[in-house]
Amino acid sequence: MAAPFLPFYYLLRFLFLSVKEFVKSLGDIALTNEIPPDATHVPTFYAPDTEMTDLAIFLLLPIFAAVFGGLHCIGWNFDYPTQAEQLTWRVTSAMTTAIPFAALFILCSNTVGSNEERHTLDYPAWILIFIYVLARSSLLVQALVLLRLQPASAYRAVDWTKFLFHTA
Repeated sequence: MAAPFLPFYYLLRFLFLSVKEFVKSLGDIALTNEIPPDATHVPTFYAPDTEMTDLAIFLLLPIFAAVFGGLHCIGWNFDYPTQAEQLTWRVTSAMTTAIPFAALFILCSNTVGSNEERHTLDYPAWILIFIYVLARSSLLVQALVLLRLQPASAYRAVDWTKFLFHTA
């Protein structure tokens, strides 16, 4: 590897490993299934083991993540201040819809092959999850930035009594 690119390589490697450890820590918190013997209360994120634990992690979580991303696709044809903002919204909402299924496919295909092959397949899934986090963060920032230029119709007062039942 060329010397000028080494700092970028190490920075990306550090970020990737940091995100991986962060996600692992979140998983450890979310999968708290034991109560220490000397505990005076149940841990905040306590969830006892069930037969559906593996099913929930590998099937339901990506499905819910994709549905959440799909909800952002509702804004596909909304009015945006610039063409670039519209394209960014479309790309990131499509990514947050598709990436969970791609990561699920990679992780499910991870059950075949030798141990070394399975370990190699983990990296694309972690990269996809990292890209998913970036896309979700981008959608959050975009939603806040898009509040700066609202169409005139956003400022019209609505007479809700025309739309809701009320007593006279």
